[in-house]
Amino acid sequence: MLSQLIGESGTIAKADRDQLLQFAVLIETYTGIVTNLRDYFNQLCLRFIRDDDNDLLFMESLRLISRDHLQQLSGLVQTAANWDLSSALALIDRYLLTKQLHEHFDVIYRHLTADSELIRFGEMMGSVTDLGTLTWDQLNTMQELIDPYRQ
Repeated sequence: MLSQLIGESGTIAKADRDQLLQFAVLIETYTGIVTNLRDYFNQLCLRFIRDDDNDLLFMESLRLISRDHLQQLSGLVQTAANWDLSSALALIDRYLLTKQLHEHFDVIYRHLTADSELIRFGEMMGSVTDLGTLTWDQLNTMQELIDPYRQ
């Protein structure tokens, strides 16, 4: 949605538009990853609490989604590492893009460049292969790791 708005804007210079589109794609991809990981975690918790039979299809899906999202996150971390935050925020501000976008990008950039909790969370999710071996301690640890990313 954000990338579509930027792409269709006639008031943004082409070079700046390309850079802003990169920021928008980063925000949209990151937000999608976090949302998917949180949703899968919620499903995992529900299955654990209800003591469901080990659903092999769900467990395989969980493993594949976690692995895919970890690869995407690694790419986003590399992309963010090549950017200068103050220049990115100045570009966002130059075109009077919303304060919320400025703050949202700032938070995402800092998450990608300063911590690895989301990556650790994804690794833990991907390592769950059997509901019968999952413990409350593991769920609590995963909960602590994902909490900062709740919106």
